[in-house]
Amino acid sequence: MADAPPPWILIASETTGIKASLSVVELAAQRMRGWTPEGASFRRLFNHNADIPPEDSRANGYT
Repeated sequence: MADAPPPWILIASETTGIKASLSVVELAAQRMRGWTPEGASFRRLFNHNADIPPEDSRANGYT
């Protein structure tokens, strides 16, 4: 029988854009074993009181 795959962490973020002086508006993570989620996910939203350009808001849904 094969050993279980090692655990790894999947990390995702959303930002106010791709240009300089951007801010992170969401950070998420999930522990994985192979392609199966393991345990509870992590998600945090951040409010930097920064304007999000309309084209980026259309992409990520944040205003």
